[in-house]
Amino acid sequence: MHLLKKQRDAFGLALFGQQVDHLSPAKLGTLHHRSLLNSLARITYADAQTTDLPACLHELAERITSRSMVVLFSDWLQDPERLKELEAALQHIRFCGHDLIVFQVHDRKTEMELDIGKQTTRLIDLETGEELRVEPGQIRAPYQKLLDEYRKSIKGICKRAGADWFEADVAR
Repeated sequence: MHLLKKQRDAFGLALFGQQVDHLSPAKLGTLHHRSLLNSLARITYADAQTTDLPACLHELAERITSRSMVVLFSDWLQDPERLKELEAALQHIRFCGHDLIVFQVHDRKTEMELDIGKQTTRLIDLETGEELRVEPGQIRAPYQKLLDEYRKSIKGICKRAGADWFEADVAR
């Protein structure tokens, strides 16, 4: 947002989980910028919920009325059974005339390399609260293989939808 503000480009913000919870119109100005930063600052882990990414992206495609650059930040971890729906949603955004940039947000060391120690570890899903006890050494290789295949699928979906895809390591 800082870059867009400096360039004097209008910008908005959408926040969503199961539905679009907040959508601000694209505007210019310092007050609007502060308001959006305050909206982001109020998000907590307690707000975490399962995300219906395809449905929310379809809704955004319809609700963003002027041609825009849509920048999406997500971990992109979705049910693999729904990847076709996700691809259709991204294509819908492009069909509506919007440019699309996708950032896959993660903590590389923890989430991608599964560097969580050597002893039995309890993992908690922030969206569902589901808990799972794992032996990191036993699951690391198969986990990384599946994750790599999944990430390749997401990259392919983005490419076919005409979206630029980037990784964003939150630990850096």
